[in-house]
Amino acid sequence: MKRILATLSLIFASVAIFAGTTIFVPTLLAPDDESEYQMADVLLDWEAVAGSTAIYYEVQIDTDNTFPNPQSFDVELSAMNAPALHFGVTYFWRVRAIDGGEQSDWSEVWSFTTLDAFELDRPRNNSDEIDPNERLEWKGKSSRIDLSGFEYFEIQLDTSENFNSSSPYHIVYFEEAEPLYDDDEGKLDSHDLLFGEKFFWRVRGMHQGDTMEWSEVFNFEVIPFTELKDPDDGEFVDPVVNFRWDAINGVDNYLFQLSEDPEFASVPTITLTDREYDSDTLEFGTTYYWRVALSHDLDISEYTEPWSINVFGAPVLDAPSDGSTNIVTRPELKWDAMAGPTAFTIQLSYNDPSFDNAQTITVENGNNASVEKYQLTSEIDSATTVYWRVRALVNDEQISDWSEEWMFTIAGTGIEEAENAVNLQVYPNPSNGDFTVTFDKAEGENVELQVIDMVGKVVYEETLNFANGATQQINTALPEGVYILKLHKGEETYTDKITIR
Repeated sequence: MKRILATLSLIFASVAIFAGTTIFVPTLLAPDDESEYQMADVLLDWEAVAGSTAIYYEVQIDTDNTFPNPQSFDVELSAMNAPALHFGVTYFWRVRAIDGGEQSDWSEVWSFTTLDAFELDRPRNNSDEIDPNERLEWKGKSSRIDLSGFEYFEIQLDTSENFNSSSPYHIVYFEEAEPLYDDDEGKLDSHDLLFGEKFFWRVRGMHQGDTMEWSEVFNFEVIPFTELKDPDDGEFVDPVVNFRWDAINGVDNYLFQLSEDPEFASVPTITLTDREYDSDTLEFGTTYYWRVALSHDLDISEYTEPWSINVFGAPVLDAPSDGSTNIVTRPELKWDAMAGPTAFTIQLSYNDPSFDNAQTITVENGNNASVEKYQLTSEIDSATTVYWRVRALVNDEQISDWSEEWMFTIAGTGIEEAENAVNLQVYPNPSNGDFTVTFDKAEGENVELQVIDMVGKVVYEETLNFANGATQQINTALPEGVYILKLHKGEETYTDKITIR
């Protein structure tokens, strides 16, 4: 009988032992044991335990690894977010599984430490030239951990590193946290920071149960003023000028001043929202000074150092070049284009440098090319020396000085051409750019060849050696057109025309 009772006792004990081990102990997964810089709502994760559909888990969190005063939570899933823990504190945690009236042993005890303070990211410490609406960025101390668990962020900026100034030198942003962070960074766009001031800044986060320590303090300097770009200081310009300067983010307006007085006494200020300004027509031959300041709701920056511009006093001639010869009888006159003038006056004086009886022609300003030009409508007599000049007009209200006086000479004809025809032959004519020159007057000497276009520009030059005869082969590769061909032998010049097709 005793043997039977002993055997039954052993069976019941074995069943009891077996029943106590049917629920496995959960295995902790994350965060890693002894990890740092965790968020206040850190996600606690463990391996699920097999059991009935009624299985759930008890989670304990405490600041003591013996768990004398734990926070306990019953959860059905194998993970949970911690309930707004305090910042900068080391916590211990463990989990056990419960299925009906049975429960597993507690898991291992792991620990983690919550984030105590943020790290500032941008703008970098001691940076300068910062926009008045600079984006402020901060983050946790681990790039692998996204920000979470905050209700509010407090951002302070101050021109004193003690953060005890008054407005607008002390700025506080107290903002709901969720719209300001994305993954592992918090971001806030500042606004209306004072120009040229050094600001110190710091950030902290909070939730209903705790406020974290302030971050370290960074500083930056706000840009004091913009920079002028164009036209360059001292540049010569047309009467209508496009002024440009650097655009600055966070600026409401640019304050532009333009004056003949370098001290800018009693000068009107033009308020602009763009980074450029097109002037009205300025006075010919006048020096102007210009500068720009920045403004927003709380401040106006210093003005830039003034730059000067010099408005051209007269047009600049281009072609025919001064002193050119063998020009066609109906030449095209060219001068540099100018922005601002509404018309140009041309004067032509024939064989008379005094312009006492000059022909005057007025042409509208096309203002659509790098040079202005005018094609004479009447032919000029051969061998005429033409003196010419140009001036600009603005609606008959402003008149520039006359340009420099240039001269050119029309190609000769008649007897001179007949002599040329005897001594100089060019063939084939027209040609494709390759032609032959026969020059009876060469007499075995070197002769300078020039090919000149219809505006008097030398487009081809070569020294011809006639030591072996009076004929030379020429290869010019010139574009199609009519050209003057000139041979210079000592003080004698021989001319002919050639057409390139």
